[in-house]
Amino acid sequence: IEGIGPLDTHHKDGWYFTTMGKLSSGVRINSAADDPAGLVISERLRSRIAELNGEIQNTTNNVFKYDYASAALGGLRSQLNSLRSLALAAANAGGNTETMQQTFEQSAQETVATYNQAVTDAEYNGARLFDGSAGALGTLPLVENIDLSSPEKAQDAIATIDEALQQVNSLDVQIGSTVKDRFQSELASLETERQNLLAADSVIRDTDYAVGISRLVRSRIAVQVSTALLAQGNLNGQLVLGLLDSK
Repeated sequence: IEGIGPLDTHHKDGWYFTTMGKLSSGVRINSAADDPAGLVISERLRSRIAELNGEIQNTTNNVFKYDYASAALGGLRSQLNSLRSLALAAANAGGNTETMQQTFEQSAQETVATYNQAVTDAEYNGARLFDGSAGALGTLPLVENIDLSSPEKAQDAIATIDEALQQVNSLDVQIGSTVKDRFQSELASLETERQNLLAADSVIRDTDYAVGISRLVRSRIAVQVSTALLAQGNLNGQLVLGLLDSK
């Protein structure tokens, strides 16, 4: 009975409260003392997870950039199609008055100016998209030599516009292919690695509730038994003293 004293009970109570803390927080490793080797491995995993988070963010930003560029190309394509419609109407030999021809020409020049400005100004986070500079996704030449002042010149303009459309469509296909074949697969790979590392870190760090509760119950029972035996020992001692006093 002497071996089951206050110190032993206090030790079990300390373990009990430690286990309770782990169960309530859901974290098995709260300090290096809990599992030194596990903590080192977990910290390495978390370092790599942080790197992956950065890589995923960078790749996601690239996807946003390419999606934005694709939307910009859609706007440019729409302007070129409008310009082509004007050129087709202006190329109608014998069907247009001089005033109509001038109207087509004026509208065409306005559309060309808008298109060229859009090509020049297209940027993402301060980086030009279509001027061939560092960070650009391609090069789109400006549309020039568009003249709808006569049906003959309008025919030449149609060929120029079709070439510009082909360049826009080609770049859009290239951008879409890059997003699909490169960035999407890269994101999937990074996210898979990230989820695997998170799961591994959870196994190391997080509390196993089934094991924790089982140990907690056993510890609590041991504490209660120790306390009961200690009380029984004190009681027996008092009885002996009482018998001695009675003599």
